[in-house]
Amino acid sequence: MARSASVDPLSFANFRPGTDSIIGKYDDSKMDKAGERLSEKNIYANPNDFRLCYWTGMGIWVALRGNKLKGNNRLFLDKGVKEGTCASKYCEQVSTLVSPYKQHIAVHMDSTRFNPYGLRKGAATHAVSGTTAPPSIPSIARRGEWSIGSVLDVYWHFGSVGDQYLGRILAGLNPLVPDFDILPPHWQIENPLADADVIEGMELTYGKWMMEEHAQFVPVLLRLFACIVFHSEALIRTMVQYPGHDFNKLSILHRRQLLQRLHQKVTIEATNGLVATGIPPHIEHSRQLTCLLSRMDGVLNVLANQNS
Repeated sequence: MARSASVDPLSFANFRPGTDSIIGKYDDSKMDKAGERLSEKNIYANPNDFRLCYWTGMGIWVALRGNKLKGNNRLFLDKGVKEGTCASKYCEQVSTLVSPYKQHIAVHMDSTRFNPYGLRKGAATHAVSGTTAPPSIPSIARRGEWSIGSVLDVYWHFGSVGDQYLGRILAGLNPLVPDFDILPPHWQIENPLADADVIEGMELTYGKWMMEEHAQFVPVLLRLFACIVFHSEALIRTMVQYPGHDFNKLSILHRRQLLQRLHQKVTIEATNGLVATGIPPHIEHSRQLTCLLSRMDGVLNVLANQNS
């Protein structure tokens, strides 16, 4: 949920681990070149579908970039390449991706108005229209770097809880179901970097040089790698289904025994004090109602058996 022009400057330094999220923050924006009023964005994993999982996608992107990241802190822009190149390429790829579906788009809007510059607005629309209890407007405005007036911009600058709720929705998690508070795939072991299998897998996927050259990014890489391991079966199915797919370039997917051992060390259950953030109160109410209905069904079954 950002301007396409914000892609080019993104570097390893723009990301750090949150409680159960990865936090990203731009250095500047179109309306704030000094970066004084920019907000942190909580980016969540989606354990239900790797195609909607930011963490999996980012982990794969970094792995496939490989040597292009040597001596280069930019995640998307190659060394020596003109600023704006990534934004232009991103827009072209998005347009190419949706072009076969123009008939479906035309049902909802004028297809000539559909362009990558509207994705930020589309994400905001999705967040407020998918539930009767959406994230607050200030949280959405802060996420999109939209101004809500000089006074409110000053006094409502920080809204981490609202952004966390919004971040979960933008990750494709359903705010209408009890498992909206699902945790990201993460390591069950307390210190993953002390585990031989994790180290082997990380070095195989990203290279030992990356872990040394971009050491500040390793805590984020650990989270991304856990998602790749968690979704590995789906990734392998895609790799087999589409010969020549870029997933074939992921060395870890060809090491089945190592993957099996790693998979046993990844979980979405609460471990090591990890808690879900950005959870609205109606989720707990929904869970309690689900439990209550289940118990009532049990009581009715008992009564029905006694009367039969």
